[in-house]
Amino acid sequence: MTTQSFVIATHNPAKQREISQILEFYGARGIAYDQLTTRQEFPAEGKRSYEENATKKAQFISRLLPDQNVIADDSGLELKAFPQKFGIETARQLTPHFATKSDMNDGIIQLVNGHDRHFVMKTVIALARNGQVVQIAHGELSGTIATAQHGNEGSGFDRILIPNGLDHTLAEMDFASWVAYCHRSRAVKNSFRPNGGNIEMKIVENTNIANLSPLASAIYDKLAHNQQMLFLTWECEDDELTNQVAHFLNHFDAAIAHLKGKVEFMLPLTAFHLMAHRATSKWPTDEELCRSLAKIAANHTVYWRAGRFDFNVSAKPIIYGIMNITPDSFYDGGRYNTPEAMREHIRQMVAAGADVIEVNGQTTKPGGYKEVSPEEELARIVPGIKMLQKEFPNVAIAVDTYKLPVMEKVLAMGVDIINDVRAFDDQRKLLLLKNSRAGLVTMHSSRDREYGNLTVEMKHFFEHNLAKISEAGINLDRVIIDEGIGYLRLPMVSRTMQ
Repeated sequence: MTTQSFVIATHNPAKQREISQILEFYGARGIAYDQLTTRQEFPAEGKRSYEENATKKAQFISRLLPDQNVIADDSGLELKAFPQKFGIETARQLTPHFATKSDMNDGIIQLVNGHDRHFVMKTVIALARNGQVVQIAHGELSGTIATAQHGNEGSGFDRILIPNGLDHTLAEMDFASWVAYCHRSRAVKNSFRPNGGNIEMKIVENTNIANLSPLASAIYDKLAHNQQMLFLTWECEDDELTNQVAHFLNHFDAAIAHLKGKVEFMLPLTAFHLMAHRATSKWPTDEELCRSLAKIAANHTVYWRAGRFDFNVSAKPIIYGIMNITPDSFYDGGRYNTPEAMREHIRQMVAAGADVIEVNGQTTKPGGYKEVSPEEELARIVPGIKMLQKEFPNVAIAVDTYKLPVMEKVLAMGVDIINDVRAFDDQRKLLLLKNSRAGLVTMHSSRDREYGNLTVEMKHFFEHNLAKISEAGINLDRVIIDEGIGYLRLPMVSRTMQ
């Protein structure tokens, strides 16, 4: 069997190498155009479309090498927060301003800090023969910009691009996984296919319960909502694939129904990300499968939007560190009252993986506490906030306070999160938070009452509290709840055996 060859029309050595590696993965061969003819000056790129730019380059080289399959691409980064920037002109806008790719990545991170971090990377590949374009293929990757560079693999923006449904960058993936997600590899794969690509397999979520009995509907609803089970259908092209899928899903102890051309199955949401990762590793060339998995993940992804940060809490738990700068904390009072002690404590928490560090200058310990003035509280916490901002810029900063003047001051300093043990009980607090981007931690802390049914009464508390926050114009994706279990009273229960 003869290996299919493609001539790559680019002057970019990294792009030529990357496309060659992708072609090799798919069993083809890539050749740099200047190995077959003299180096050329390509037609000037336009600003209208990726297709136009890719077509110009492919046609130009194809006319010089009429018997070859010539491919050329055009790619761009599109940011949701800055729709007028980059895109088709990504390279032209960024390259003159940064000495290295690493500097460019840091520049993008700084640009989106405090803004929506969602991106789309687009690639269009034009395939030409005998001077005519015979195929236009598209590839896209959607996700979020990382808060720092991660990984050692890949090139370009790979160290800062986190695909939807994942918690790691392209540069942290093995090559097979990278190929499944990378925008350029998707475009290359689609250039082999009629009409730029076709469907092999996909997974869809089952949400139609119209034909179920009342009892079955109740069971379905309880499993879906209370136990967070997913009801999915994996559509396949043939019986062999269906058998492979059924065998694959058996490894996840999933409840499955093996049917003609599809497998229906039930899977806990907590297991979905692992299943999706292994599925894309097993079938890395199936773009539609990868796309459908990403779509389901996106439908069930929960973000906590807190100041400069969008935390994907579905993919990764938040590690939340506490620094009590108080002499009377019941846990660590007086331990971090000097700059040196604060710095060392922060370093230890960051080294342990802390995503958030919360600064507290007013204890609210169970059993009673002494209230300090807002001025005293600020005197305690402001040095810690400034230290975090200067020395640990990639860590979210939270402040634990129930005092409005303190909230006003620290929000003006740019902290990311306010934690209020009194659940934002003052309309002035809500107005202040409405006009910020900060995340909110709202806490249930009824210290002076006894509960008969804690679960029910806490549920009612948060329903009322969250409704009040929402009515104030604050999006609930900025809010997390703290049950405050250690702060409440329950009826005494005898431990005497009856």
